[in-house]
Amino acid sequence: MRRSLVIVITLALAFSMNAAPADLGRFAHWSRSAQAYFMTKAEREQWSTVSTEAEAETFIASFLNKRAKGFGAEVEQRVEQANKFLTVGKTQGSDTLRGKLLILLGTPASMTVQEPPKRAAAQPDPTAIARGGAAAADSSVKIYVMTFTRQTTPSLPQERLDVSVEVAASSGRDRIRDPRMEQRLADAFEAAARASIVE
Repeated sequence: MRRSLVIVITLALAFSMNAAPADLGRFAHWSRSAQAYFMTKAEREQWSTVSTEAEAETFIASFLNKRAKGFGAEVEQRVEQANKFLTVGKTQGSDTLRGKLLILLGTPASMTVQEPPKRAAAQPDPTAIARGGAAAADSSVKIYVMTFTRQTTPSLPQERLDVSVEVAASSGRDRIRDPRMEQRLADAFEAAARASIVE
């Protein structure tokens, strides 16, 4: 038993030493940028193999060369829109799911901000409130419903995409309300990324 534990620890240490973080220098955070939202699945796989600043620079140059001439300016304009209209609390709109939707899919055909449906009166759970759980957050949540259509977003894999995003008013953090939508969103994001390639 003790020998097995020593072997497992030794293997874990060896693996962690080989899996040293890549030193991407000034490009270390590029993969979380608005431009990187447009990486296709294949490009994300390529990016995951990049391990030096020079490789990152080459990858990004190739990535940008595959896009239209005004790609960078268009993305920056969408970032400004996301930050102007979708920032909540201290969280910039472009750093949220709502911002990613706007940046990748363009201006929605419609967007509404709603209060969550009222729940039946119940005794609050003191432990949930102490933890900042749902009972504590109900009054500070907004629901953003964003609708995209092929008319406004030609790359959509379906005629219409309705996305409901729950947003915590205090922090600006958001999440998709219906986890079943995740695959549809992934498909829409991949389609938009592929449509951005013009080479």
